[in-house]
Amino acid sequence: MGFSLGLRPYIGVDGTFLKGKAKGILLVVIGQDSSNHFYPLAWAVVDKETKAIWIWFMELLKNSLNLKDGEGITFMSDMQKGLTEAVRTVLPEAHYRLCEEEFKDQLKKLGELKKEAADGLLKFKTIIKILEDIRLKVMNMIRVHEEEVKTWTTDFSPKSMQLYSEYLQIGQCCKVNANGYHGYEVFEGGDKHCVRLDLGLCTCWAWDLSGIPCPHAIAAMLYKNIDTLTGMHWWFSKEAYLLTYKNKLQPVPGENFWKIEPSQKMEPPDFVMMADRPKVKRDREKNEAIKRQGGWSLSRKGRPSKGKGKAKQPQKKERSLIDEETQEYISLSNPPVS
Repeated sequence: MGFSLGLRPYIGVDGTFLKGKAKGILLVVIGQDSSNHFYPLAWAVVDKETKAIWIWFMELLKNSLNLKDGEGITFMSDMQKGLTEAVRTVLPEAHYRLCEEEFKDQLKKLGELKKEAADGLLKFKTIIKILEDIRLKVMNMIRVHEEEVKTWTTDFSPKSMQLYSEYLQIGQCCKVNANGYHGYEVFEGGDKHCVRLDLGLCTCWAWDLSGIPCPHAIAAMLYKNIDTLTGMHWWFSKEAYLLTYKNKLQPVPGENFWKIEPSQKMEPPDFVMMADRPKVKRDREKNEAIKRQGGWSLSRKGRPSKGKGKAKQPQKKERSLIDEETQEYISLSNPPVS
């Protein structure tokens, strides 16, 4: 298994909804090689994300990768529902961290799927077809990534050497004071750090966290006339990279050749109503589209005005008096002319 042979003890976990013909949630677990390629470790389709489902999934992962109690393993995810409790239950000694925005985007990509390919993968295929497509992509990905090692010009990955070269330039400008044993005080501008070459530690913690010698460690090695590449962790070596991709996924014949026992037959997840406002689709009349080609097709803006835009003039009430003698009405609006 590539994880135990050459990958760092670092596992990313995520889940994504299947919104097409097949409903459910796709759970994905990945590692990362020395060239920053994501290495899929396991995947499964479930009906929903709960603590019980994550415990079931983590139990299978624990047995497959031989993680024991999780000591030395770091899990990273995007606050998946129930995952934190599952990790603490199944792997109590493992560490759990939340991922950054850049890692969230990468974590949702299994291999390097384009958006159009991903839409086609999820919308128009059954669960068996989806899982088969993932298997094929992972099988091809392992072959392609293994062939990349032929382009390496050193014994370490190009990504790690790029960062090492930047650190080397900074380290050559640092000032070093030594205590004559294994301790060094390294000045970088206005900052000062302590380095222990025998322990592989620096007070900046960059060397310990990344596995690549920090500028202060490189400065101490140059002061001691030690090959600075000896401080690179084995995870970044060509040997570790080749061991990671040593094991391959084997070809699988077509469905007609599958021998499935009735007890092992896969069934789709039960339909789960999402906690959202249900969509209502109005039933249209049979000839509604033809009818709308007439007067209905005009928008309100294009319809003839019905007089709403003209203000009505107020009508004045006629004022009048009654002549007491003749009992006739006398109009005050149009008084009689004598």
